[in-house]
Amino acid sequence: MQELLELAGDPRSGNGFDLFIRGIKYDPEDCEKEEMVNLDITRDAIPTENVPVYISVDIDSLIWKTHHLHLKTSINIHMVPYIQAKPPINTHNRTYVLLLKPQTDIQRANNEYTTYDRFRVSSISHIHFGYLQGGINVWVAFPRMTHKQQDSPYFAIQIPLLVQDHWFDFILQLAIKNIYGRGSKEYVNHSSHEYKARAAGRTETRLVDQIKLQELQDQIHTIIHEDEDEDLHIFGSFFFIMDIRGIKLTNGSLLESTLSSGLDVFRN
Repeated sequence: MQELLELAGDPRSGNGFDLFIRGIKYDPEDCEKEEMVNLDITRDAIPTENVPVYISVDIDSLIWKTHHLHLKTSINIHMVPYIQAKPPINTHNRTYVLLLKPQTDIQRANNEYTTYDRFRVSSISHIHFGYLQGGINVWVAFPRMTHKQQDSPYFAIQIPLLVQDHWFDFILQLAIKNIYGRGSKEYVNHSSHEYKARAAGRTETRLVDQIKLQELQDQIHTIIHEDEDEDLHIFGSFFFIMDIRGIKLTNGSLLESTLSSGLDVFRN
């Protein structure tokens, strides 16, 4: 930097503009001859081997989509329908998923493959599934319900309460009872009416640890797959959306620590 200032010379000469803005300098022996400036920023480098450097990846929010939840902690599972005026994700959050389109009659007759289409996550019907400590919400999305409103270009995202009751009564609550053995099952309510009565207008949750969570997901898949009447198949192919916000202060680390980056801090 000092060398550049010396090359610029008198501030009133205009050389500073050519040097710092245009990136050129003039040959001392021929003022009409222009030369490009070769900048080597390493010449101003300051050794930092012994200086603790604090780095942050500045992650303020995170959206994670998965077909199977693997957590390191327990999760509070919602046991009553979602009754808010707007869906959990009511604006486009710049995330997408690929959905396999159903076969048409012609494709099925000719044994042809169908194609994938990209959809906004915010356009897929979804409701609450659970939450973790620290403001971490988990939604469950049902891609087989994806459709547009009648005579409208907009997707129908809100799931009617009657349809939600099928999810809670015949799938989720049954799966919860199936994963708990004798001695625990007695403390699990048997219907959504019992959960709603206990909730008294508030949300009602059931705490499930990370091990039971794996069993719960297996049970949900089994219940949907073995439904003979196929009334529950609209819930098939479901996936989870983890929505984490306000975490900017939790993902920094010292470079000299055992964690190499702020992302490692976030993972742990």
